[in-house]
Amino acid sequence: MKNPSLTITVFGVYLLATGVSFVVIPNVMLPLFGFPTTTEIWVRIVGLLSALLGFYFLYAVRHNDRRFFEATVIARFIFSAGWSSSPC
Repeated sequence: MKNPSLTITVFGVYLLATGVSFVVIPNVMLPLFGFPTTTEIWVRIVGLLSALLGFYFLYAVRHNDRRFFEATVIARFIFSAGWSSSPC
């Protein structure tokens, strides 16, 4: 891919939007991902972590941090491998 900043931007926006949604309206988001609604705080904490990761991605794109781009390729591959081996 010639322009990895585009994929990093899209993924960063996705993380940021999903994270903010889980912080603000978790019981609307949870059923979309197949989880029951809850009143526990962990959903908002995970949402905040997701939003912060999205911020990191967008910050790296703004400053054209190529090393970060390379690291995300490895991390996303590991995440995909872990997700596909999940028992769910």
